[in-house]
Amino acid sequence: MKRIDSRMCSKKRSIVMLCDNWAAHSNDTKLINVKLVFLPPNTTSLIQPIDMGIIANFKKLYRSLVLRRLVNNIDGGTESTSDKKAADMARKLTVLDSLHIQREAWSKITQLTTVNCYRKASFAMAEEKNEENEDEQADSDSNTEVYVPPGMSDEDFNCYMTVDNDLSTEADVDLSEIVGTTQSADQEHGNCSDDDEDNGDENDAGTTVSFAAVTESLSIVRCYMEQKGCSSYEPLYELQNFVTKLNEQQSKQTTINDFFGCTRIN
Repeated sequence: MKRIDSRMCSKKRSIVMLCDNWAAHSNDTKLINVKLVFLPPNTTSLIQPIDMGIIANFKKLYRSLVLRRLVNNIDGGTESTSDKKAADMARKLTVLDSLHIQREAWSKITQLTTVNCYRKASFAMAEEKNEENEDEQADSDSNTEVYVPPGMSDEDFNCYMTVDNDLSTEADVDLSEIVGTTQSADQEHGNCSDDDEDNGDENDAGTTVSFAAVTESLSIVRCYMEQKGCSSYEPLYELQNFVTKLNEQQSKQTTINDFFGCTRIN
């Protein structure tokens, strides 16, 4: 908050930042050009802008990118479909992978979508013209970016997107339980083998580059960017999208039912 306040001071701007009424959000910080306004308690679903569709849009985009990653692994041959279940492959998603996917999903949320969500939360906007057309354009904008795997119905995708809506995000956990969970995770990680390494470089002729090799190369590029402290990954995300669409155009993509079987996603 102090860094933001410093930037606003240097730009001679004064702004208001809306904050959720939560105990961890303190009002003790002394700010000059930033004013903190706390929303009334127990009104999240009524007046909080991100609950007017921003969170739902973000979750939809995030989960669609997770599915795209899983399908790409299947189509690219980076995972063996014969001895692994879809749930096992999904567990290979690391926290760092998830953070990158979250960042990419957030970048796809348009400014128009954000404006409309603020409008739904009863915030007065500077321009209120063509409100209905803007709403339709925002909905159309968000839907065009959502990837739904072939063979997966909209109903199944919606169930998948909202599967954790009722999941508790708070719990009383003591220190011993946290330590036990961490130790179990470390032991499980230590027992992992290197059998899942990609073999996309087996073709030394260089005449054909597999989709698996391209996917692995993009992973290496991402690691390099992380090591160098890259501040923006947008070019990488755009390249990933381009490569995925190119692969989809030139090959018949595996349907979601091919590796999930007949079981409904839940």
